[in-house]
Amino acid sequence: MGNCLNLFSSDEDLLLPHSCVSTNNMDRFSSRALCSSDVANTALGFKPILPFPTPSDLDALYEVGSELGRGQFGVVRKCNSRVTGEPFACKSISKLHLYMTDGIEVVLREISIMTRISNHAHRPDNQTPQGCNVVILHEVVEDNTFIHLVIDLCNGGELFDQIARKQRYSEAQAAKLMKNLLETLQFCHSLGIMHRDVKPENLLLVDDSDDSSIKLADFGLALEFSPGQKFSDMAGTACYMAPEVLEGEYSEEVDMWSAGIIMYVLLSGMPPFWGDTEEDIFNAIREGQLDLSSGRWLTISPIAIDLISLMLRVDVTSRCTPAQALGHPWFTCLTATRNKLYPPIVGQSQCEVLGIKNDASLIAKMSVMSEDVVPCRDYLHVKNACSSRGITVVNLSESSTLDMEQINYAELKMLMESLVVALDKEGLSLSEIISKLRRQFGWMCTVLTKSTSDETLMVDMGRQRYLIAHNRSRKILGWKLLKPQYFNHVRGRSRAVHCSERIQPV
Repeated sequence: MGNCLNLFSSDEDLLLPHSCVSTNNMDRFSSRALCSSDVANTALGFKPILPFPTPSDLDALYEVGSELGRGQFGVVRKCNSRVTGEPFACKSISKLHLYMTDGIEVVLREISIMTRISNHAHRPDNQTPQGCNVVILHEVVEDNTFIHLVIDLCNGGELFDQIARKQRYSEAQAAKLMKNLLETLQFCHSLGIMHRDVKPENLLLVDDSDDSSIKLADFGLALEFSPGQKFSDMAGTACYMAPEVLEGEYSEEVDMWSAGIIMYVLLSGMPPFWGDTEEDIFNAIREGQLDLSSGRWLTISPIAIDLISLMLRVDVTSRCTPAQALGHPWFTCLTATRNKLYPPIVGQSQCEVLGIKNDASLIAKMSVMSEDVVPCRDYLHVKNACSSRGITVVNLSESSTLDMEQINYAELKMLMESLVVALDKEGLSLSEIISKLRRQFGWMCTVLTKSTSDETLMVDMGRQRYLIAHNRSRKILGWKLLKPQYFNHVRGRSRAVHCSERIQPV
């Protein structure tokens, strides 16, 4: 659980069986009556270090379960409220080690910050604020030996472990996790709180499903800040540190740099800045040289690479904010189409090649899908479409060439940018690209016709379907919006059903 375990004791004689406690509002700490065992603890020389009263008999309030993690100064365990049965996690911090390491101020700051977050999370209207994807502090209990923090239980474990299992994520999967993270950073920064240790180990999966959301945990290094305030002490984990931390003057922008590193790791399976030693890592961070053009990055969409570049700018003034990142087209496209695709066909590839071999069958196929579709041979005659260098993009509906900036829909722009890179720079064909489109975006792709000179492809984005036509010799890439259709999956095959509604050309 990241640095949260760095405040615990590993001494077995200190890890006595305790349980945990729960409240819904940390404001009530200041006025909470002490438990009945407080008198006994006082008689035994109990000396509280927290500046507010808390319950002191953990076992009376919680039933402790299995261990979740262990670190240098203690342990995190599951626990259940004896009153409600509600499950929580209990983070137990050794008071002895706090005295020995001068860690009392750090714990007080962590409790104060988590209390602020918890108070904002429990609003009078019972509506959780948008972006409040943080591990909430429900209760603090102090006894003779430990300070116990009762927090949300996240059954999915650390994102770090899932990355190790998956190796890397599709862009659609990564977009959901990054949206959770950026909304959380926006929420924390709006409260004047910077985390300073954003990393996969401190992002906990709510459950063990492949589609689980995440919560930001471990505010042991977090700080409260005011607009324009700068800090100089070094904090964080080496390969996620922002370059300005190494220079000794930074503010909340460090969290965005760390988020950019996480996005890089999700998509590629490895961090961008690495070395044999910590100093080697720091030198790589200072140089800020990103590899976004080779290996795995050849299969990543240009629009995803653009977002990473904005988040990992060494110049703090040009680095994007959480709000700016959330407004990026990468999220607009992938989060809008996620989970809106048709179910997979059992026993068939979603990128099924139909193998239509001649113009007559192509036109027949198109007539079922939409009478407005321009056959592959027709787009060759679009005026002014020839390009002597690079690929020319053509809107088949309007028979006109256009720049990428003139494409209004984020999903279509992402598709065309990916195709131009793959066709022009990588020298691939449409049929070779469809598996990459499926991995990147989860879109269903079908080759309609294929020859030595030209190909046509249908891309089903869920809400919209496009015909994509490519002529190799003239380097023309055309697109056209298809009219809506229903696709019935019968006996493992797709059947196109004509729809009377007509979509106006883009």
